[in-house]
Parts: sequence; structure tokens; C-alpha cells
Amino acid sequence: PCTGPQFIKAKEFVLIRQGDNHFYADGISNGIRTRFMVDTGASFVAFPYWMAGQLGVNYLQPTSSNTANGVTPAWFGIVPELTIEGVTLHNVEAFFMPNLNGAPLLGQSALKQFNIEQ
Repeated sequence: PCTGPQFIKAKEFVLIRQGDNHFYADGISNGIRTRFMVDTGASFVAFPYWMAGQLGVNYLQPTSSNTANGVTPAWFGIVPELTIEGVTLHNVEAFFMPNLNGAPLLGQSALKQFNIEQ
């Protein structure tokens, strides 16, 4: 499970809704700069499948995911380190999806570590 930030001072950041009506957050995953689309309805952070090795994920467990487009194959893994807008999380649960062609999704496995207001 995600161990989250440990004893960090309160940090506030504001995400601005973009022209496509989505919110995006900048992150770093295992040294790779990543722009996430915030998806409060997603249970897990989700990356394209091909990124698993680059993110330091050593073990993937096959599973499936219920998405807006129906059930799709996915692989579950743990991302060792994920930094979102300057806040570092450790051991974040994530899905790796072969059909994810857009931006990685910032789902609840990371978002639950934050206090979110809209």
C-alpha cells in the first residue's frame, strides 16, 4: 500500500482547469517527468503498459480494469516513488494499461494522500 508522505509540512498547490475541462498535475516518476490528468473517479494511478520498466516496477500482476469504455486488460504494480507537484509518495499502487494512449491518470491510490477542494 502507498505509504504516502511522511511528516511533511502543509503544502498547497492549485491546479487550473484546462481548455479541455480537465485538471493536470506535474509529476516525476522514477526520474521521468510526467504530466498526469487528474481522474478522481479512477481507483488507481494508471500508466501506459510500456512505462512499467522505466518506472522501476519489477513485478506486474495481470488483472482487469472497469473503465468508462468497458472492461480492459491491465497489470497491477507498485511504483517505488512518485512526486506530484513537489510532494513525494512511496510505493504507490498503479495499473499499467496497454490501451492507455493519453496522459497517465492520477487516480485515488495517490489522490487519497491529498486534501482536495474544488
